[in-house]
Amino acid sequence: MLKKLPIILCLLVIFINVQVKEVKAVNETNNIIRLHVIANSDSNLDQALKLKVRDEILNNLEILKYLRNNDIAQNYILKNIPSLEEKCEAVIIENGFNYPIKINLTASSFPTKVYYQKVLPAGEYKAVKAVIGKGEGKNWWCVLYPPLCHIDWFKEKENYNILKEEAISVMAPVAENKNNLIANYKKILLNVWF
Repeated sequence: MLKKLPIILCLLVIFINVQVKEVKAVNETNNIIRLHVIANSDSNLDQALKLKVRDEILNNLEILKYLRNNDIAQNYILKNIPSLEEKCEAVIIENGFNYPIKINLTASSFPTKVYYQKVLPAGEYKAVKAVIGKGEGKNWWCVLYPPLCHIDWFKEKENYNILKEEAISVMAPVAENKNNLIANYKKILLNVWF
């Protein structure tokens, strides 16, 4: 029996360690709010619209990065869902569509995702879920709180602005006027992004 005691103790330590890690992972997932935007369909236009709606949501929820905890973030989101839906509806209409949009804070299933060397396990997370139209298209998601979305989003916007500046500097000498410059710039961006 004494010979088996070290083995039993080792197994007990391993079991306790695994249980503590699982509890810690569950607690971390409870403190995360994700963003989940689902397009009407997989058409290029609907996918582009999804990104514009995403941008509107991120613009309006940028304040989350300044909030102290998850409860405050959730309360802010819940209070602002009606306003957020109105603003997203305006974006949809401005882009020539008449899809409805439904935004809510709900539990949603997500796959495993790595963010900056931190692994978020697959599972159910609280999420701001925005469904555009039929919601049958590809989705876009990220971690809204803590604000990891904003880090990726700002990098994306920064790269877009660098590309824009490069395109304008290359085209400026050959552009005859401002309208010509903008038209050429749009052509370059369409070729780069699509």
